[in-house]
Amino acid sequence: MDEDKVPIPFAPDIAVEIISPSERTSESVRKVQAYLRHGVKEIWQVFPQDRTVLIYTSTFPLIILGPEASLHSALLPEWELPIAEALDS
Repeated sequence: MDEDKVPIPFAPDIAVEIISPSERTSESVRKVQAYLRHGVKEIWQVFPQDRTVLIYTSTFPLIILGPEASLHSALLPEWELPIAEALDS
């Protein structure tokens, strides 16, 4: 990552990535590692076809949420989104 070419000078607290069916697992893992290394606190990977969300943080290696769960974060107090609702729209 070239620090001089990034559009913002800091990492976001949360990075959200919609994973396409053609994305390779190895590339996805590299992205998560880069996000964490550069200061992102949470990475949400959304898999629309599987109707799941993977959440990575520096403290918990992986949280897997299925369509029956709700997405929430300590970084967004009082915010919650049912995964099925998000993926059905």
